Amino acid sequence: MTKAATIISGYLVEIDGNDCWIDYNDKGNHYIASLAAAQDTGCLEDRQGRERRIPFVTLERIDDWAAQYLAA
Repeated sequence: MTKAATIISGYLVEIDGNDCWIDYNDKGNHYIASLAAAQDTGCLEDRQGRERRIPFVTLERIDDWAAQYLAA
């Protein structure tokens, strides 16, 4: 069950339980990763394993937003 969701710099960000998920839709091709994985790799992945870079500043904004829900 999603606790909260928002869009940050074109990325859909959802809090699900104790996890934060990032989803990017590029013309019907979805790239997804947990916040932790995206912070480690700097990328989201699609179902075929192709990567899409996510800007560091966007990850920082997502982390700041998610902290209010994950700390609770």
